[in-house]
Amino acid sequence: MKVQEMSLFELALEVIKIHQGEAEGKTNAEKYVLLDLLAKAMHREGVAPGSYRWGNTFIALNYSKQGTPNVHVYDHFTPSLMALPGWKEYTAKKDIKAAELVEG
Repeated sequence: MKVQEMSLFELALEVIKIHQGEAEGKTNAEKYVLLDLLAKAMHREGVAPGSYRWGNTFIALNYSKQGTPNVHVYDHFTPSLMALPGWKEYTAKKDIKAAELVEG
């Protein structure tokens, strides 16, 4: 499929695939060309600035002071809420309550 025929979603997904190393034969140079095309297409389609997530990868649309659209792709790995202290104790209490309900 030609880049000109891709939807915004398909274009963004291709950028993410290259970023994650999943697009065979594609280089970072091609990623930056696609990022520029994506920024222009998002601007043309009136997409609101912000971050758009696919798994742990984000595509962020913003504008320069001159009004030029910019798109960046990056990974953002956030820790799980379950990593906080007290998670194991909380689940243990829930398991006990569930067992008590089952036992009647």
